[in-house]
Amino acid sequence: PGQLVFAELLKQEMLDFGLSDVTLDEHGYLMAKLPSNVDYDVPPIGFIAHMDTAPDASGKNVNPQFVEDYQGGDIALGLGDEVLSPVQYPDLHNLHGHNLITTDGTTLLGADNKAGIAEILSAIAMLIENPDIPHGDICI
Repeated sequence: PGQLVFAELLKQEMLDFGLSDVTLDEHGYLMAKLPSNVDYDVPPIGFIAHMDTAPDASGKNVNPQFVEDYQGGDIALGLGDEVLSPVQYPDLHNLHGHNLITTDGTTLLGADNKAGIAEILSAIAMLIENPDIPHGDICI
């Protein structure tokens, strides 16, 4: 039920953006389109993300932890029984000097693909605010 409430909020945001063909079905599938702003044929592009989170862990009582100015090495999750290691996750090598947000190991972080939704809607907002950027139909 919470995800359908979230979908309704996203639907309203898409309507507020002025997107066309905004639909939300009974299963929570939300779709919309930013119409093309060019007068020639351009293949449409679709950006897809999901709202649901993994059923492996509850989305309640999420306990994020913050790593300021990551300098490499293992990141202890919670009490340190589990770690994020650059050996398992080599992309950590690219994050030296960055601030990181991770789970404490007891729950999922919960961003899941909601971060993807935020990125897609941010890109759509940027295109709406900059109509001089040519694009074909963008389906989300």
